[in-house]
Amino acid sequence: YIYGNFSKAIWENGKIEGSLFQNSFMSENKLKKMKFEKVNFKNTDFFKTKLKGMDLSSCVLEGIKVSDDFSELKGIKIDVSQAVDMVLVFGIQIK
Repeated sequence: YIYGNFSKAIWENGKIEGSLFQNSFMSENKLKKMKFEKVNFKNTDFFKTKLKGMDLSSCVLEGIKVSDDFSELKGIKIDVSQAVDMVLVFGIQIK
């Protein structure tokens, strides 16, 4: 397992590519003009981190954690295959 604690961090004008953030804490982060490409965010905690406008379509988002109102996900950009992972975040079961 990969762990990192980036809680309450400010990320601005950067690009992260091909990195492992699996099982990390990115809660209460401020993201401004960031680019994430091919980043593994499996089981990452995004509690109170607004992802609006972030293109995470090339990233692994399986099992991410967000608040009960899912406000972190408003305006996020994902691809069709990631939609299944998002449905699971909402507690919906797929048959």
